[in-house]
Amino acid sequence: MALTVTVLDDMSFNSVGYDSYIVNASVAFDSSYPTGGEAITAADFGLSEVITVHPVDSYGYTWSYDKANGKLLAYGQASAASGALSELDDTTDLSGLTGVSMFVYGR
Repeated sequence: MALTVTVLDDMSFNSVGYDSYIVNASVAFDSSYPTGGEAITAADFGLSEVITVHPVDSYGYTWSYDKANGKLLAYGQASAASGALSELDDTTDLSGLTGVSMFVYGR
């Protein structure tokens, strides 16, 4: 399955001669997180290019945007004493995360 993205608001501005946007979006995850991250596209946010993604809500996870591959990755700890964060296991159920707020900068 895929992420469900709801654009809540956007703001346009001119950045170094380019029309740019900051999009405020709510993202709902599905029940099977894939190793390597969830695919997201510029079109999901009403953009032609995503520059960066800034998740606002963590819900106990750390999020990272892989621009080269268009993926949103989720990291967490298996237990409180497990040390460094690692990417979530394949097929991790994140379906309880239905309103993860993100700011997306793009064109």
